[in-house]
Amino acid sequence: MSAKLRKALVLTASLVVLAFIWGNSLLSGEKSGQISGGLLRWLKEAIPLLRGMPELLLRKLGHFSEFATLGFLLCWLFRLGGQQGIHRVSVPLLCGMLAANIDETIQVFRPNRGPSVIDVWIDVAGVCLGIGVFCLLRRIRTIWKGKSK
Repeated sequence: MSAKLRKALVLTASLVVLAFIWGNSLLSGEKSGQISGGLLRWLKEAIPLLRGMPELLLRKLGHFSEFATLGFLLCWLFRLGGQQGIHRVSVPLLCGMLAANIDETIQVFRPNRGPSVIDVWIDVAGVCLGIGVFCLLRRIRTIWKGKSK
């Protein structure tokens, strides 16, 4: 696969994840609750271990995982774009923080929704995890390639 195509695919995936995140924030509180409630019932049915878990915790884990995915993709995207040194981590982190703040700002203008500083911190922690996982996998790949030579 060419580098240009790979970059286009990672950019597209990043935009799809961002559209999913912001799209959910555009929903009213009632609609968001209905969708989340249905998904949570399905998850609790599919994964018995989750049955005792409070709904609020599952919702926060959902936020965390969405932003972890975004952080991973942003780190990959900027790496493909040639970011070097500290910028290969700081630029995706800054973009992830901006996305988290925009996400909470969107909710100010939706019925029965509101911004939450705690949600921003959860989202940024997810971005950090995604970036960390990308860097770890990249390091493992580099070590593996070095041993196979």
